[in-house]
Amino acid sequence: MNVIISDIKDAIRFAFSDLKTVLFVGIVLCIISLLNKKVNLDDFDFAVRIIFNLLSFYITGYGSYVTLKTIQENDKPPKIGHFRKLTWEGFKKTAIVAIYGIFLSYLFHLGKIHLSDNLLLASVFFALFIVLYAILITALLNRYQHKGSFFQAFNFKKIFSLFKLFDLENFILLFLAAITSQLIIFTCYIDFSPNLTSIEMIHALLMVILAPFILLFCKRLIGLRSKKLLHNVSNWIEDND
Repeated sequence: MNVIISDIKDAIRFAFSDLKTVLFVGIVLCIISLLNKKVNLDDFDFAVRIIFNLLSFYITGYGSYVTLKTIQENDKPPKIGHFRKLTWEGFKKTAIVAIYGIFLSYLFHLGKIHLSDNLLLASVFFALFIVLYAILITALLNRYQHKGSFFQAFNFKKIFSLFKLFDLENFILLFLAAITSQLIIFTCYIDFSPNLTSIEMIHALLMVILAPFILLFCKRLIGLRSKKLLHNVSNWIEDND
């Protein structure tokens, strides 16, 4: 428990350690949020979508980079830059999440359908949803051991070997941190109203002020917990050589 509290404190300090980076991440999230609103100028729709997608991939890639650098013993937020590299990383991660997301959506849909007429069957589908989401987290973690390889997210032999090493504390923390960080990105895609109203402006402002701190905190916490898990993996490999 003391180790977990120490990691949480570390993640909080990390999120506040570089205000310039936090501000930049917040501005990018705000721009993504605003670009997602309905655009009336049809001539600019295509260009806006390109910019929107590139920024979305970039911020996703930056989040992955925070986790990776944490695992590599880096205690400061990565410097802003490397646009092509981080955008490509964000694209790969988005594609992986989308592929797993097809099956996750299907399981959740089946659970929702049977919720009213067969509670037991619905519980089975929701349980499978949680298990598959945990496998997704493990698949993303497995990539960090293989230089971010796209295909290692589908190397199920290694993924299941890694999955077996999860202890309950690590699983819960990684699960909650992963969901929270993904929700931060997901809220950028929500249309609260057809036009840019006051509530949209408040939401965009929150993207600048609050979202980057939460995002960096979660990615750092995932990295710290993953580092501990990967240390256990190294010990497990040595014991089984």
